[in-house]
Amino acid sequence: MKHAAAALALGLVALAPAAAEAGSSAWEQAQGGGVRIVAASQAQPDGTLRAALEIDLKPGWKTYWLDPGSSGVPPTIELTVDGQPVAVAVDLPAPQRFDDGYSSFAGYAAPVSLALTFRPPVEPKSSVVDFSVFVGICETICIPVQATLAVDLATGTPEDEAAVDAAFAALPGPARPDFGIASAWVEGDELIVTTAAPDGAANVELFVASTPSFVFGEPKASADGRSFRVPLLDRPSEPVVATEAARYTLIADGEAVAGTVAISGHP
Repeated sequence: MKHAAAALALGLVALAPAAAEAGSSAWEQAQGGGVRIVAASQAQPDGTLRAALEIDLKPGWKTYWLDPGSSGVPPTIELTVDGQPVAVAVDLPAPQRFDDGYSSFAGYAAPVSLALTFRPPVEPKSSVVDFSVFVGICETICIPVQATLAVDLATGTPEDEAAVDAAFAALPGPARPDFGIASAWVEGDELIVTTAAPDGAANVELFVASTPSFVFGEPKASADGRSFRVPLLDRPSEPVVATEAARYTLIADGEAVAGTVAISGHP
C-alpha cells in the first residue's frame, strides 16, 4: 500500500518476544496502549483456528482500520508455526471516521479486538504459534508498535475461548443484496459506488480499503446518501489487466456489513 508510513516513524517500539502463556500472550505495553494475542484451542468445523489481537488504548489514543488515511499504517499480523509462515485472515469491527486537523482516517478510539483466522499445518511439531504484530496508535503523535507474541494452543482456557468469540461477534455481518455495495466503477479520477441499504435507513457511511493498484481517499456521499464518489489518490499508469477485490465496510443506522467489491478500469 502506498501510504506515507514514514509519518509515523517518530519512534518505533520494538518489543521482545514474550513467552507463551496458556492460550493468551502476556500484554506488551507501549506508550498509549498495549497489545496481546488470545487464541482458541478448539478448531472450527472447517479445520481453521481462530484468535484475536486485542489492542488496549489509553484515553485519547486511537488506532487504525485497514485503510488508515494518508499518514497512518494499517494493522499487520503475520504468524508462524514450527518456524514456517502460515497465512492469516484479519477481520475488523466497523470503524469510525476521525479528523485530526491535518487529515482524516478510519479507526478506533476505544480498545478493540481484531479477529484472526488461520489454518495450522498438518501434524505440527509444536502447539505454540508465534505472531508478529505491527500496529499504529496515535494521540498528538503516532507511534508504530511492533511486537512478537506467542500462544500455546494446547493450554487454552474458557476465558480465552470467550475473548475470541467476542472478537468475532463484534464483526460486521456479511454484505447481502439488500445491504452492501450494489455497483462500482472507475470514472476519471474517482471510484463511483452505489449502495443498497435497508428501506428507511439513514446515516449511511462507507469505508473502502485500498488495493495493491488503487489507493482511495475518503468517500464523499451524494445528496441522497446512497451513492459515493471515492477519490483515486493513486493508480496504475497502464490499464489494469486483472480485477482486484477491495474490502469495504458499509454502515447504516448503526448496523454494519462488510464485503469485497471488484475494482477494474483504465487510467
